[in-house]
Amino acid sequence: MWVIVLKAIAPAFGVIDKPGGHKLHKGPVPLVGGLAIFGGLLITFLVIFKGGDSGMFLWNNTWAAFWVSAGFLVVVGMADDRNGLRVSVRILTQVIATLLMVLWAGVELFSLGHMFFADDLVLGYLAIPVTVFGVVGGINAMNMVDGIDGLAGTLALVTVAALICLVAIGGGDNRFLVALAGALMAFLLFNFPIPGRKQAVVFMGDAGSMLLGFVLAWMMTILSQGNSKVMYPVTALWIFAVPLYDAVGNMLRRVYAGKSPFGADREHIHHLLLEKGLTVVQTVMCITGAALMFAGIGIAGYLYRVPEYFMFYAFLAIFAVYVVSIEYLWKTIKYNKIRAQAHTTPGENLAKAQ
Repeated sequence: MWVIVLKAIAPAFGVIDKPGGHKLHKGPVPLVGGLAIFGGLLITFLVIFKGGDSGMFLWNNTWAAFWVSAGFLVVVGMADDRNGLRVSVRILTQVIATLLMVLWAGVELFSLGHMFFADDLVLGYLAIPVTVFGVVGGINAMNMVDGIDGLAGTLALVTVAALICLVAIGGGDNRFLVALAGALMAFLLFNFPIPGRKQAVVFMGDAGSMLLGFVLAWMMTILSQGNSKVMYPVTALWIFAVPLYDAVGNMLRRVYAGKSPFGADREHIHHLLLEKGLTVVQTVMCITGAALMFAGIGIAGYLYRVPEYFMFYAFLAIFAVYVVSIEYLWKTIKYNKIRAQAHTTPGENLAKAQ
């Protein structure tokens, strides 16, 4: 319902994504998915938890801080979708939202567990900067992977599903995560590349990608720390692996090329698969399959008590293989394009131009 209503009024507010540049879609598409997810999740939350409750989902300062922070990101994200904001403004917004999460709600990464070695790595005074770095990184990873229909929403749903499994195994309260999964599935009805539909009905926009990145980072922080812990901190890396691999790998390539790490381009994993001839549906399913595999490895590692440092170094090893492989494939694609152009006759070039 939210999507249908917001889609109808989007043109009046100028919240429309027009094709051009690095964008692949054709024709204007409303950027209201993020607001629809936020609205649906908030209403569901108020219905489920009205009158108070017990446990981690009590309506208290923690949840007040959550909704204020998330709402702040959605508002700024919609302003960015409408007018385009500088990268520095978006980053500052994300830092402010994360500081509200830490200082108001008390949600922070105070321990990385045994991620690096046998001893528990307690962050102490580094807890706030590490939390800010991690959450802002997660937000931007989700933003960068939002490049084709259905991809960001589906990858977010994989992470949420993994968290639901972990909380269920730990005997915790799953209702908020189930509500989030429901909001994502409702959005994907209008965004997933369904066969026969030329393109998505709506996009989530920066409002949606920032919201999802923040919500997932918030939940993974809570669920990997303290008494409510249902997973290791390193488990969060595995269940959010694909956005992290794609974002960090792309940023490293851009820095190496002397470009801004936050710039937009067409060299993400989904662009690579499209260049290789896969359709949008095939690309989404292929990347989702990889995400499910990584999430499964993360969950299995936690359940079978695989040493955290082993899981972390395995994560880094796979990332190294990913970066080398992606770089090789891009060079191959560019080389083949140059060869194809070199073997094209002047008459063929003229025909293509016409």
